Amino acid sequence: MRVPYGWLTDYVEVDCDPYRLAETLTMVGVNVEAVIDETLDIQGVVAGHVQSVAPHPHRSSLRVATVSVGDGQLEIVSGAHVERGWCVVVAVPGAVLVGDWRIEKAPVAGVISEGMLLSATELLYGEPHLAGEGLLVLPGSVEAGACLKSIYDLDDKVFELDLTPNYGHCLSLVGVAREVAAAAGGRLMLPPITEDGEVDKSPCPIELSISDARLCWRYVAKLVNEVTVGFSPLPLQRRLQLAGMRPLNNVVDATNYTMLELGQPLHAFDQQRLVGRIDVRRAQTDETIVTLDGKKRVLSRQDLIIADQEGPVAIAGVMGGLDSEVTLTTQEVLLESAYFSPLSVRRTATRLGLRSEASARFERGVDPLAQAVAAQRCAVLLAQTAGGRPQQGVLDLWKTKPCSQRIALSSQRVNAVLGSSLSPRDICDLLSPLGFTLQDGSDEGWQVIIPSYRPDISQEIDLVEEVARAHGYNRIDATLPQKTAAGDRTQKQRRKEVVGDYLLACGLDEAVTYPLVDSKRALRLGIDEDDILAQQVKLANPLSAEQDALRNAIFPGLLDVLSFNRKRQVEGARIFEIGNVFFPVRQERLKAGVCAFGRRAAPHWRSEGEMVDFFWIKGIFEGLCERLGLDWCLDAQNLRWLHPWRQAQAFIGQRHVASWGQLHPVVARRWDLPDETVVLEVELGLMLSLAEKGVRFEALPRYPAAQRDLALLVPEGVRASQVVEVIKESAPSFLDEVVLFDEYRGEQLPPGYRSLAYTVTYRKHNGTLTEEEIADATTQVAACLAQRLKAQIR
Repeated sequence: MRVPYGWLTDYVEVDCDPYRLAETLTMVGVNVEAVIDETLDIQGVVAGHVQSVAPHPHRSSLRVATVSVGDGQLEIVSGAHVERGWCVVVAVPGAVLVGDWRIEKAPVAGVISEGMLLSATELLYGEPHLAGEGLLVLPGSVEAGACLKSIYDLDDKVFELDLTPNYGHCLSLVGVAREVAAAAGGRLMLPPITEDGEVDKSPCPIELSISDARLCWRYVAKLVNEVTVGFSPLPLQRRLQLAGMRPLNNVVDATNYTMLELGQPLHAFDQQRLVGRIDVRRAQTDETIVTLDGKKRVLSRQDLIIADQEGPVAIAGVMGGLDSEVTLTTQEVLLESAYFSPLSVRRTATRLGLRSEASARFERGVDPLAQAVAAQRCAVLLAQTAGGRPQQGVLDLWKTKPCSQRIALSSQRVNAVLGSSLSPRDICDLLSPLGFTLQDGSDEGWQVIIPSYRPDISQEIDLVEEVARAHGYNRIDATLPQKTAAGDRTQKQRRKEVVGDYLLACGLDEAVTYPLVDSKRALRLGIDEDDILAQQVKLANPLSAEQDALRNAIFPGLLDVLSFNRKRQVEGARIFEIGNVFFPVRQERLKAGVCAFGRRAAPHWRSEGEMVDFFWIKGIFEGLCERLGLDWCLDAQNLRWLHPWRQAQAFIGQRHVASWGQLHPVVARRWDLPDETVVLEVELGLMLSLAEKGVRFEALPRYPAAQRDLALLVPEGVRASQVVEVIKESAPSFLDEVVLFDEYRGEQLPPGYRSLAYTVTYRKHNGTLTEEEIADATTQVAACLAQRLKAQIR
């Protein structure tokens, strides 16, 4: 929001310069992002008295005016209507207008023009005048040759406010003035709303109805007759320009001026283009309206509209319709001032992608008691700037009258939260200037009546915040909170820390990626629509197309990081991340991901360093299971985004806990990564819940172990892990360890077989093994392998 300093001082007494005031406002929470010097960049613009007007000798559409500018007379050619005796704004030869537009003597259709007569558009914007726009005419009492800057105070400073959503009451000049009055001690001066001109006392022909009271609490209509639509006076146009709005005509400008002044959006209808009763209702399915921007909008049952007997004339709280807009022929203006549901306006504006100054205010909540005041104020402006005759009173239709909200507040609570020692009198003095009324004051506290323009105040802690900012955050002493209980991490948090420490110890770097991702990124993995990675939680209102869904996997974000590094000539990277992923059925899971390419470690003079591969990343998972004290089993899998022959998955019991492998070459190229890139993704939340018992420590063995090597002929379809499982299941209880140490394929072996060699370790904890026990165990294992896997001892 842009707040012109000069305009602000109309409503509050200020005894400090703009920069000091900006600092004061920022310290009470109304953040002034910048103070902008809006000095009008013009030179050589003065007042001139028109002495005579003659037709142009060569072109009938032009006139030649003789204008006195104090120290002489100028002959100026103008295409605008000008009359003898007018006091006009003149750019003399050598003048400079906005945008470095320089005015010099120049021939116009064969006649030398010694300057230029200016309109408001030419003066304020340095642009050609608009169709139908006349010259700026000054009061006749202004002396010829007087500098325009001495006539109008067109230079000003502007506050650029960066407001948080709870500061909706500051989206108006009066709202900011209240904050200034409370912070700086100035007197608040509200704008006049009395109809001091001629009032039309004839019966009002308008009929109103509200069909949906939940979405529209109040609707106020004010009729202004005998309006002459034209351009607003220069001071009003300049204020709108400084506030960031482009002046259009005196009717629209009056509604915008009132909205900026009071914070209540208004809309002006051409009353003669409305048909029958005005009804505030929900739109019908697929009902349409052409809005003021000329676009056709298709409405839904969720949208609230203003309609006459022929259909929609405005989208409530968002934008008016083109068919009922005010034009140059408008004579009767119907002013709308209403309270619409913030949620309804936000939903409609978001769905239609149609944001406006009005919707921004309705979405944050306007004062439900300000509608009639705003309509009366706008009618006064129309009487002053458009010659209108306001009809007496307003049509005020209430459906829900808000009750005064009361919130209990105690000084003990305030001081306990802020760590301050404010007295009850101090708290009263801080809250009262902000519009809060404190009743039933006692040692226990007060009942605080919340002003209607503060919908953001709903509970006691909000009032505590108001006390804090009114007192000044910088004046609150820094204190440490009292220790009430010893804090500690949960067992799950400690295990999560163990996992992070372990991955760091493996030489990995931790990365943190965005949980918001591009939903189309899943297509780069080459997966089917029924794949779990294609099931995404889409955002209803994404900030950008690249962040329109919640991630359902960790590793794609890590691939982005690897790709970013490789494009910058990083020869190798090994990273991990621990974070939550999300699925459509309200499911949130904790996962850990590891991605790497290049060398395991930097090369040195004794070694070039080994490259990361399938077995390296498998070892990381094995070490993780060892840290958590979990036994797991290996199995094959068929993930389309991994290399078809270099991928695996792990189970604990019957539950899948991890997948890893080498990235599919096609997928790797889509991320501009080498084919040898490896990926691991772990269901960390599940593993942490299964690791309840943690790692168990045992005493060092007292008795020696016995080792036997088993060289087996196994069919090609049998996995090495299956052999280990059968050995563990069939061996006696004193089996200690099984390790694969060799694999062999060759012509010496029968077709369809390969040789796997294992070292089997036996150990008793209560005595020394005998040769007979070892032989019996080996025989038992061999028999079971032959029966279940058709494996033979070589």
